[in-house]
Amino acid sequence: MNNDYPQRVAQIYDQCMSEYDYEKAAFLISKIINDNNLPDSRLLEIGVGTGLLAEKLNRNGWKIEGLDRSMEMLKKCRERIPEMNLYHQNILNFGKEKKFDCIVSHAGPLRMDYTKEKGCFLETYLTDRIQLEKAISSISKSLTEKGIFILSIQHPAICTKELSAPSLKKFKNGYVATTEIIEEAGERIKIRRFINPQNKVLLEVRHSFFVFKLCQLEKIFKKHNFGELIFDKSGKFCYVIKN
Repeated sequence: MNNDYPQRVAQIYDQCMSEYDYEKAAFLISKIINDNNLPDSRLLEIGVGTGLLAEKLNRNGWKIEGLDRSMEMLKKCRERIPEMNLYHQNILNFGKEKKFDCIVSHAGPLRMDYTKEKGCFLETYLTDRIQLEKAISSISKSLTEKGIFILSIQHPAICTKELSAPSLKKFKNGYVATTEIIEEAGERIKIRRFINPQNKVLLEVRHSFFVFKLCQLEKIFKKHNFGELIFDKSGKFCYVIKN
């Protein structure tokens, strides 16, 4: 991975992702929170990035704060939402002091995905079960009683049965994103290329993800005082409630 990766991603992220329907994502997250009787909630988005989703949640009236390991992404987020509390930290060592009613990981360090072969599974940047347990423990300690942890489903195939990570995605602004997936013994490698309207590759990013089965994930959630994993009817999100 190039040393200037975070800065290079931050520079073009909004160009490539601006057409994603963050308004709808914010609506669905708000609905989950309201349906679970948590009005006036304090929210934390982990992996907040440049704040594209946080901006919509903020406009919907939620008190939202953000965490990211990339300072360059947080700088962009600060420009978008100047009043927002931001934390340049890793989810592994965050928490304990401040409490939130809802924590959201939208294509963040923890996310769900789907393939026909595997079904639904957790995909994460974290490198092993020890780190995953530490992250979920940190999330649990940062939530109030009956607080909610919401995870996005990268490709909402629970309802549509589509394949994970389409290999080619075209945006209305002329940008193209391609994805190549390599599966290696419990590790998923995604190589993403962002191409501008002039057919120039602006950025190539190689992500290594570790995969955990639902049964493994549910055991860890239970160990850290969460209830059963609930899949939202939209197929775009799932969540657990702290006991």
